[in-house]
Amino acid sequence: MMRTTAREIAVFAITALVVAGAAAATVVACDQEVRDSLKSLFSKARGESKAAADTFTEDMMLKKARLRNDPSINQSWTEGQWETIS
Repeated sequence: MMRTTAREIAVFAITALVVAGAAAATVVACDQEVRDSLKSLFSKARGESKAAADTFTEDMMLKKARLRNDPSINQSWTEGQWETIS
């Protein structure tokens, strides 16, 4: 009776993941309905994320810009505030 080793199990698991990923990529590449569904899902998620970011206070945006070292975050928030006012 042969015993399976942890390495054999790991190789099998990785192979199964690669095959499943390839199958999923093939379905997405070949099926227009799936692509449209994923696109709408990502657009909806981005819209919700943008709506949440619009409710941030100025202090929160400044902290976020400092953490990421990205001044464009604060600039885009300021532009959004001006659009809201006008």
